[in-house]
Amino acid sequence: MLLHHHVVPVIPAELAVYEQQSSVVYDAGALCNWLVKHRVDLVPHGHMHHTKVVREARSLGLAGGNTQWQEFVIAALGSTGVGLSHNQLDHRNVYGFGRSILAMPTGQRIRRSSTSGSPMRNEPSRFRLLICDLDNTLYDWVAYFVPSFYAMVDAAVSVLRCDRERLLDEFREVHQRHHDSEHPFALLETRTVAERFAGWSRRDTARALDPAFHAFNSARKQHLRLHPGVPETLDDIRWRGLRLVAHTDSQLFGVMDRLTRLGLRDIFSGIYCRERPTSVHPYTDAGPTAFDGFPLDRVRELSRHQLKPDPTVLGEICSTEGVERPEVAYVGDSVARDMLMAKRAGVFSMWAKYGAMHDTASYERLVRITHWTVAEVETERRLKRDAESVRPDVVLEKSFAEALPALFPGH
Repeated sequence: MLLHHHVVPVIPAELAVYEQQSSVVYDAGALCNWLVKHRVDLVPHGHMHHTKVVREARSLGLAGGNTQWQEFVIAALGSTGVGLSHNQLDHRNVYGFGRSILAMPTGQRIRRSSTSGSPMRNEPSRFRLLICDLDNTLYDWVAYFVPSFYAMVDAAVSVLRCDRERLLDEFREVHQRHHDSEHPFALLETRTVAERFAGWSRRDTARALDPAFHAFNSARKQHLRLHPGVPETLDDIRWRGLRLVAHTDSQLFGVMDRLTRLGLRDIFSGIYCRERPTSVHPYTDAGPTAFDGFPLDRVRELSRHQLKPDPTVLGEICSTEGVERPEVAYVGDSVARDMLMAKRAGVFSMWAKYGAMHDTASYERLVRITHWTVAEVETERRLKRDAESVRPDVVLEKSFAEALPALFPGH
């Protein structure tokens, strides 16, 4: 059933203006009863140009002593052309039909017709949960981070008029101190900056170095991209009723940033990542940020000691998600960490081989400022030796989409 006005509230608040019509239809209650009576599954509408998808369940009464329920989805379809100044809720032009299909109860979804003309329904899968690594599996982290980081370094050298190699050494010291090559605002903790801006507040120092942070952000916009086929494949997996959770060794703020920028923050029912850093953002009173609305209720922060390839981490995820290990598949790009962990934990392993291919020069530039200590480098070598005998259950040679036949044999 297609409408223009809203059936449930979409915008946070609405002014009551004399002789101006409400955005919600006045007979919404009666309309919902009619939808239940006639077993309507999907109600798309427009009007305010914002995307909102609601799944409603209403009682049909008692039957055999049990309450019977009818579910339907109400989908505000958003807009593909309204001005962004109007579209503050969604931050970009969007449309919601795909989201509304994903919100529909699994048994009600019917795939578009196959070549034989018969509708295709969800293929059965022996899995109930897919755990996805993020960096290099869904997007090329090295190809985004290295050019962004070095763009920041070059801009910082220009502002500070310092030796570039010395600054890189100091970055490595900061990264090793925090055990994180992505430590937020690490530039502010380098010795050169501390000496140059002695007595300055953290906020004023950050403002003086704004060209460097701007250079990082500009390069990130250019280089941070999902691997081809990732969004379509994730939607396909969800449509077929398989739950998705994310698991990464990256810290919370980096995960929030990338999932938000890549449009993936609502894809995962659970997000397992490293605990947030202790450093304070230089602009603590900046007001609303891009992270507003991030589903933090789905996030589980792991300590920096709960790192791959520790199989107990996967055991904890399985327990939290309420699934048995034979019902779980794990996809990741690192044989020495992701696949070794999956094998040790006894879950189905899918190696994203396409994500393990990195430009040699970019990788060497990453190693130059890495947080790895000498001991951690030796640990990595040992893990690679241990992983030589690991045989993933499936190898995804060229794309994430190759996971579909493994997860759904009838695909």
